[in-house]
Amino acid sequence: MPNSETSVPLISTFDYSYPDLSIKDRVNSGDITIKRLANDAVELTIKKVRASDSTIYRCSTPSTDSNIKGNYFEDVELKVIGDSLKVVSAISQQSVSEGGSVKLHCNISRAYTAHTSLSVTWSVRKGSTPLEELLTFGPEDVIKVGQTFAQRYADGELIVDLSGGGSYGLTLKGLKPKDQGVYVCTGREWTRPPGGGKGWQNILERSEEMGNVAVTPLAQSLVVSLEKNVTLTVEDTLNMTCFVAANDLLSLGMELIWLVKEISSSANPRVLLHVGRDGQVLIGSELVGMSRVRPGTFRFLLPKVQPSDSGLYSCQVKGWLPQGSGGWYLAAEKTSDPVQVLVTHLEPDFKVSLAAPRIPQYTDEPTELLCEVTNLLNMRDGSLSVTWSYTSMSEDASKSATTIASIDHLGVLVPGELYKQQLGNGKIAVTRSGLSTFKLQLLHTQEKDMGSYSCSVAAWTRGRQEEWNKAKEIKSNALKVQWSSLTPVLSVAADQVREASTGGSTFEMICRVSAQNIQNPSYSLLIRFQELAGGKSHKVVSLSTDSILQLEEGIEPSRADSVALEKTGLVEYRFRLNSAQVSDRGFYYCDVTAWTRDQSNAWHSGVSAESNKIRLDFTDTGEVAYDVEWFQSPAQAMENGAVPLISMDHWGVVKKRGGNESTQCSIERTDRDTFVLHVYHVQDRDMGEYLCTAKLWHFSPDTRLWKEGQKLTSTPVFLSIRLPLWDSMKNPVLYGLGAAFVVGLLSIVIGLITSRCCFSRNPMHTPRNKLIDLEMD
Repeated sequence: MPNSETSVPLISTFDYSYPDLSIKDRVNSGDITIKRLANDAVELTIKKVRASDSTIYRCSTPSTDSNIKGNYFEDVELKVIGDSLKVVSAISQQSVSEGGSVKLHCNISRAYTAHTSLSVTWSVRKGSTPLEELLTFGPEDVIKVGQTFAQRYADGELIVDLSGGGSYGLTLKGLKPKDQGVYVCTGREWTRPPGGGKGWQNILERSEEMGNVAVTPLAQSLVVSLEKNVTLTVEDTLNMTCFVAANDLLSLGMELIWLVKEISSSANPRVLLHVGRDGQVLIGSELVGMSRVRPGTFRFLLPKVQPSDSGLYSCQVKGWLPQGSGGWYLAAEKTSDPVQVLVTHLEPDFKVSLAAPRIPQYTDEPTELLCEVTNLLNMRDGSLSVTWSYTSMSEDASKSATTIASIDHLGVLVPGELYKQQLGNGKIAVTRSGLSTFKLQLLHTQEKDMGSYSCSVAAWTRGRQEEWNKAKEIKSNALKVQWSSLTPVLSVAADQVREASTGGSTFEMICRVSAQNIQNPSYSLLIRFQELAGGKSHKVVSLSTDSILQLEEGIEPSRADSVALEKTGLVEYRFRLNSAQVSDRGFYYCDVTAWTRDQSNAWHSGVSAESNKIRLDFTDTGEVAYDVEWFQSPAQAMENGAVPLISMDHWGVVKKRGGNESTQCSIERTDRDTFVLHVYHVQDRDMGEYLCTAKLWHFSPDTRLWKEGQKLTSTPVFLSIRLPLWDSMKNPVLYGLGAAFVVGLLSIVIGLITSRCCFSRNPMHTPRNKLIDLEMD
């Protein structure tokens, strides 16, 4: 004490009897102790201070020296304040699901004392382990995080809430099962160390248990279940629902895996569909799908199931919970009990019958067969195909059937190898009417088509990969197509009605047609011409079944009015040739073809026949004249509209090219059929090919008119010119000599003029003495 009157001996490092009797018990009990820290440092400790301990304490060091040389004591004042620190704690909930949050609330109060500060510490005790510090706030608003929770604080899972007025809150987010335990709130009062040192010194502390927090693991609350067993038929859609239940379901990220396992197999389940928590398909195909009906309810779809899809189906769920800065961790995994799915196969069922709405009675009549499918069951979205087969009358139907054509399940016509041509040209038609009716038509049935016909119908269904599979095939009964064979017979006879006795007269003949074993025939007629018996024939004119007249290549277009062909009776035709010419002499006959209509009302050609030949011949007593034209080159003769070198018409009028009336060329008629071209004063330009054309004109005594006939073209002849040697060379020699003389004369004149002009104007030039000039010359 500063005053010796009131000082009380407290404790000494070397005198154990030094303490005063009033405090000796506290010294002996260890409540007041002294400890030498060094030769020059001693520490006094009062463990349980009392209000009466508030006083000034002096530390003194008695000196044995004779002279005092320094300060041998120092005083320090101790103030003992009252214990007013109170801690009240609360917890938001004592049972939390994994991934949830809990708020730890502490309310700390005290009587204000200068130079002191408060802190609050949240801790947890897990079982019998020591307290584990979460976070401390204070003194002076400093935050200190426990080592174990440093990362979680950095990830935002520990949030301090300072409401003021001594209220402190700590929210712990993303709770895990390891966070389960008893949570404690500790309030501390701090003061600065003696002597104004740095830092803080704890002078008072109170702790309060908030209570036990139980964390329910997600694996404990997660429940996954499927519907009951399912039985389906082929082509049905498998529709399964997976139900998921868990605490705080909305905050749960779920990864779903659909599994299937063969019923009698011990192998591991096969993954059908794997969907991540973000909805992305990790494993799967276009055949399967999944949708979220509502939170915790997921629907699995597998369309068009097949027997191979039978098995034990299960739904596996992986629950993910958020942690830290947007991260997730796998909290639980559950798989539902398996559900048995059975897929039964119902085979398509149907009946096939073959009928013949139309059977031919004669050759060339149509045949129509109908293949009908009835009592069709279990087809769903399947399809039917048909194959038509034929067996001749002499063959075994079960061994030698020939495929006519097929219509596959896609509706594509596939011709048989032996019937490609007939199907291509429309003589055989294979069609389909609706889903279950197929038709075979032979538009013109022949004797070789008689035999047994049958159809085979196959049912096709779609597989899982949209491939087509043949499920069932049924063959119809065989149906015979046969009739009494009557060979079609066609004949035609030609008779001459008018004889062309002279040139320019008219020739007529009649063709009469007769037919047997042809049903409702119609005929087309063609008149043919042969110049010589057995020679090459030419088509003259034709008449179609619809009585359309057509000029053929054997008649010049200019003679279109000279020929006629008409139908004068049911089976009678008349041919007329007006103004017969010499070139018309020869043999004429009729070429007839019988036509019948098929079911589509189109004409179909049948048998043909030729008539006897009628000869056209006469003695030419009329006058004949020609239009003759001469050309200097074949190209001119071929060019339409080219002007000839010279011409003479059948009246004898001569015309020359370009209106040139010179006598360089002329044309001469030496007799009726001979025309001569004369070329005068022949030059080398006249050398080349020459040819002539002649058009026949015939004068008819009956009509007293000239009739135009055929135009002919001769073969070309070449005109060559032989010239004497001097005649061929004299002109070039004379032209060369004349040119040389003119060039030499011009050179002399130009030289004289140049010398005169240059020397007369030169000032340096002086006239020379004429004698000297002469001498020099």
